[in-house]
Amino acid sequence: QIIKEYYNYLPTIYEKDIWIKAGEYSYKNKLIQKGVGLIDTVICMSAVINNGKIWTNDKKIKNSIFKLFIYEF
Repeated sequence: QIIKEYYNYLPTIYEKDIWIKAGEYSYKNKLIQKGVGLIDTVICMSAVINNGKIWTNDKKIKNSIFKLFIYEF
């Protein structure tokens, strides 16, 4: 019940064609070769497009082009 209540307060992001944008971005920046998969790229692109930040301990993402969008804790 607590999780459901908290979920109602989380921001929702919908970005048209995010999978296509993420795939193109991944290809252009060779993210697959850097170990950053498409799902991670979609999450990161959502942050970039919406001027947000992500919270992660994934070293591959932290060392990629998304550094500016990582929430430092």
